[in-house]
Amino acid sequence: MHLIDWLIVIIPVTFILSAAVYAKKYVTGVVDFLAAGRVAGRYVISVGDLTSGLGVITLVALVEAKYQVGYALTFWDTVIP
Repeated sequence: MHLIDWLIVIIPVTFILSAAVYAKKYVTGVVDFLAAGRVAGRYVISVGDLTSGLGVITLVALVEAKYQVGYALTFWDTVIP
């Protein structure tokens, strides 16, 4: 492998690890990790959950399901809850 190939791997990993080390001082326990130290309201937590559900991979999977099956999947999803 050439230098550019290694840089494509090393630079993002270094950035993520440095961000994790920097953010570690703000997270002191499980409560800080899950609910932002109990200062996050219901809206912030629900929007965070919605954001994780609307990731790119989820959208790609939904588009692929519509492409393969059509709208029958949505029809049966609404008829049978």
